[in-house]
Amino acid sequence: MESSQSEARKQRILDVVPLLVKLGQSEDLAVLGGLARPSGSEFGVFWKEWDTVIKGWEPADVAHLIKGLTLYEKFFNTGFGSVPPVAQLFHLYSWAVKPSESALLADWILAPDGHPKLPHLWPVKLPQARRHNYDVSGPMAMRAAASLSR
Repeated sequence: MESSQSEARKQRILDVVPLLVKLGQSEDLAVLGGLARPSGSEFGVFWKEWDTVIKGWEPADVAHLIKGLTLYEKFFNTGFGSVPPVAQLFHLYSWAVKPSESALLADWILAPDGHPKLPHLWPVKLPQARRHNYDVSGPMAMRAAASLSR
């Protein structure tokens, strides 16, 4: 019985994959229509098998699936559990394309809404650094670094 449940979950995700590719292409939530959304953890059913799901795909389609999954996670405020498919698919994608292409997709994944996510150790006053009157002297840098250690 457990095997049939697993196969049913796999089929449910396989049915959603083409819609996720369309979502990645268009970045428009409307392509999902009235989809009965799988939970994020259901995508884990392929945790060792994403390579078989995308076998024979063009790299551009894999990139669209990655974007679709990223947007799905963002739009529906859901996580994919302990084994996220985006990381696995990105690994497979990065083997199929030039490093510059995988770097562009990585940048998009980290900032799907156009707002870069900065590492936590960047200077506290970074947004103000673009102001013409922002002091970037040594003491200001030391103050910013000290505030990080608190």
